Amino acid sequence: LLLELETSRKLLKEAEEVTDGFFRKITRNMAVPQHMIADCKRLKDGRLQLQLKAPLNSQVRVSKKTAALLEDWILEAVKEIKKKDGDV
Repeated sequence: LLLELETSRKLLKEAEEVTDGFFRKITRNMAVPQHMIADCKRLKDGRLQLQLKAPLNSQVRVSKKTAALLEDWILEAVKEIKKKDGDV
């Protein structure tokens, strides 16, 4: 199982390289193209919550480390990173 996970992570990173950054790895198990990001909210702990467009139609939480690395790329897609409701 661990080997499978490591292989999966390696493949996602390779997909990012092969597509010249068109797909970016946003979580351990997911890479998406920029145009699939519909909305973004910043959580209190520094993570980002992405709302993905159809056909995925899901919310994904991005780690603090990945958020810092991809923030400019995400901003290009959504134009603004909102604060999560209830966050100060």
